[in-house]
Parts: sequence; C-alpha cells; structure tokens
Amino acid sequence: MALVQLSSNIDDIKGSIGRITYAKGRSGIIEKHKSHPGSVNPFTPSPAQLTLRDSIRTLSPMWKALTDQQRSDWNALALTIKKSNAFGQPYLSSGFNLYIQFNHNLYLCGCGYIDDAPVRPTFTQLNSITLNLPHGLPYQTILALPNHTANNVIHLIYATPCLSPGIYYIRNQYRLIGQIHNSYMWPTLDISAWYDAHFPSRTAGMKIFIKLRPIEFFTGWYGTDIFTHSIQQ
Repeated sequence: MALVQLSSNIDDIKGSIGRITYAKGRSGIIEKHKSHPGSVNPFTPSPAQLTLRDSIRTLSPMWKALTDQQRSDWNALALTIKKSNAFGQPYLSSGFNLYIQFNHNLYLCGCGYIDDAPVRPTFTQLNSITLNLPHGLPYQTILALPNHTANNVIHLIYATPCLSPGIYYIRNQYRLIGQIHNSYMWPTLDISAWYDAHFPSRTAGMKIFIKLRPIEFFTGWYGTDIFTHSIQQ
C-alpha cells in the first residue's frame, strides 16, 4: 500500500486497474496492490503489522461496546489532533482510529486498555540520545541517555538491522526490541541482548538506527520520536 500525490491535472482517482486499486483515505489517495498466497510476489506482513492486526481484532468489538457518549468524546478528541501524511499534507484521524492507536500503544507498553477519551497529559520525554557501537567482540549496543525523573512515561525502543552506511531512508526497517521506564533511566543503557535477540548477525562498518517512542502509560498518548544512528566499529 502506498500514498499517492496527484498532479495538478488530476483532481481525483478511484477504482481498480488490473491488480492496482485506488481509494481515498483520510490521509489522501492510497494505492493498493492486490496479492494472494501463491502469487508471484505475495505480501508478507511485518511483526509490527501482525501485532497491530491482532490489536484491531481485539479492540474493534470493544469500540462497538462503548456508549454513544464515549464514542462521541473520541471523535471530538480526534478533531483536535492534526496529523500529516508522507507528503506533509495535514489530515484528521477518526475517533475509532485514535481509540485503536492509543490502546495499541498501551498494549505495547504492557498496560491496561482505556474506554474514555483521555485529556492531553503533561509529561517529560527525552530530548536526545546517542548510540555507541564500540569495537571488539562480542558486539555491544550502548545508548547514552540523559538522567530523567518522570515516572509516567515508557520509551519503546525500535532498532534496524545492520544496513549499508549509505542508507538513510529506513522507515519500514524498524523493529520493536524493548522498552525503558523513565524512572529507571541512567547515563548509559546496554541494549545488546535486546538487539542481538532480534538481529543476531552484525558486520563491522554497517549502520544501525535506533528510535525511541515515548508513551504516557496511563492514557496511551504519544510524544515525539527520538532518533539516532551510528556505524558498527
């Protein structure tokens, strides 16, 4: 599935052409390629996509079981949160999508689900991180973190496999490998075991990217992602 930006000569597009279907979503025009098991190029979902699908299957009946007022509150909250698509164009989510997103965040943090639309919380998140990949075997993956005192935020840790040093666009390469609680942060954190459990093969001279996503664990509200990368020595 891909987001499509139309030219100035085309106002809209929808329907199917062969195995390609165009549809309009909240974030813009979406291009979908049909695939099925046994086809020449079957689609293989990532672990993150499979986890999200499980959450949607669990949470969809829970959304239907909410009261009309609860769903109305989620829809009202969605109107206050502006998002942007891959082209930087703004769009608004739906109350249902926001309910799924916040509760999926809570699931990833190991926290309980919420039914009521939350009030935007005030929380402190990390502003920067540094990745150190020192020389020598066994390979180590060390994050340098500033000290933190907030205790209502979990930072989900995402990482990529070893990639070519020339690669910079890695949006779909990240995998969730672990999480850290703000109240337990210290100047350095060794995440080697978490990283090696997901990416056992490493090569010196290759690049590793790390992303931290802050989640307020009472509401599922998310902060700004923090990124870093380094070359394996």
